[in-house]
Amino acid sequence: MSFLHGKRGERCKRLSSIFLALLALLLISRLNAADGLLLDLIVPPGEKDRFQHAEFSCWIADASKPVKAVIIHQHGCTNASPDKHPPITGDWHWRAVARKHDAALLVPMYHVAKNCDEWNDPDSGSERVLFTALENFSNRFGRTELKDAPWVLWGHSGGSSWSAQMIYVIRSTCWQPRFAADATSSSAIQNFAASSA
Repeated sequence: MSFLHGKRGERCKRLSSIFLALLALLLISRLNAADGLLLDLIVPPGEKDRFQHAEFSCWIADASKPVKAVIIHQHGCTNASPDKHPPITGDWHWRAVARKHDAALLVPMYHVAKNCDEWNDPDSGSERVLFTALENFSNRFGRTELKDAPWVLWGHSGGSSWSAQMIYVIRSTCWQPRFAADATSSSAIQNFAASSA
């Protein structure tokens, strides 16, 4: 028989539930912080670059395992700021995809004064700083294959335009799926897994 009953007992049960929920959130946030390795990099513009600066975030699940690919998640035509648009490298869904395929997850964020064309044309300097970031992360993670791994490009809006241009400019580096008429994105991921095995 419970010694707590009535309104006092219900209040204690509610407080216990809230306490357990907060404890669970704390534990999940600790697990998230320990999930893989996350590095950031800020690259200033070069003399002919048209953006103000570029920020990169790169995540890998395990630095002891070889990196088989780099998923490059390119934002759209906004003046990307981590405050308004946190990098996808913190997203558990994208991390799960990267982990499943032993891929690095790389997120460029280009800061511009005016328009999207100040970064989404590879000749604006975005191609150059991407290679700078890949080299930097390769050295810092101790995974030399990172800088030469095939790319899986994903872009939104201006990011998709940039991705298409990068596929055209650097065909040998980009993984290019061949879609059948009834292909789905899940089959593309399965084809990627088979080709990277």
